[in-house]
Amino acid sequence: MFTYEALSDLPAIGYASLSGGTASAFGLPNIPANALAAIVSVEDQAARYRLDSGGIPTAVEGHLLSVGSIIAIGAVHLRAVRFISTSGVQPTTLRVTYLGVG
Repeated sequence: MFTYEALSDLPAIGYASLSGGTASAFGLPNIPANALAAIVSVEDQAARYRLDSGGIPTAVEGHLLSVGSIIAIGAVHLRAVRFISTSGVQPTTLRVTYLGVG
């Protein structure tokens, strides 16, 4: 578990902006090998996510992230996390900042 103070001490080592998840769940792209965490914000359409390996969120199953939500995801979950839009029509846009060591 990261505290805010611990995260604020880690340098940003990458960034991604992604949109999707109307028909199928998607994961985080271009994860740097030295990433220790990611900060993910939800921009324009609510989303759901699951951290369990092999768990696939749906529009009604998974943890809910409303527009404006910001979450921190630790290194152990970066490759397993999956997101999906809660709308079958509107994609969700996520902004991701990867934190780690240089």
